[in-house]
Amino acid sequence: MQMSSFINTFLNLFAGFPWIKASLACPLLLLPLKLLARISKNIRNKNVLVEMLNAHSESVLREVFIKSTISFDEDKKTKTKNKLLIVNLREKKYFDDIIHHLLEKEVTNAVVTDSTGVENYLADSPLFSGFLNFLAERSGICKTIMAAVNEEDVSALVKGIEDIMGNLDTHTGIQVMTLDIGYIKGVISS
Repeated sequence: MQMSSFINTFLNLFAGFPWIKASLACPLLLLPLKLLARISKNIRNKNVLVEMLNAHSESVLREVFIKSTISFDEDKKTKTKNKLLIVNLREKKYFDDIIHHLLEKEVTNAVVTDSTGVENYLADSPLFSGFLNFLAERSGICKTIMAAVNEEDVSALVKGIEDIMGNLDTHTGIQVMTLDIGYIKGVISS
């Protein structure tokens, strides 16, 4: 299938889904973020993209798209105890993949801040500056992602992050932790 034909066929996939077709004018408001994150992830997946490009008909393309985008084994869980998930990330090249993973797992209440390691501040202190400058360069700005998540979802979220970055026990440049939430009220959502 040629690329232009592929793109036209891909866009025509939405013809069978009127709510999607109607929302193409403003997808961020009407399409669920989870679906957008999965579409983005699958378009970046070389195996899925090759399978879609090699589809010999529109119906095969539609089947590949649906199979790779929609997971039928996900059940809505009853939310129980919440944890504050905190991800401190120094390797910015993984940031988009981690955000897509969180959105795919329905973590839509995350906030992202820029943060700095304490060694950057200590390096300006006369007592520590020579020692820290001798050991290593300053680490720069980190991204800190925080979100209230269901305690039962923590393992799957961490496993997904490890699928992206490798074993977190041996990988430097990221730290994942959770804290108990004593009180929570209000919603921050996309």
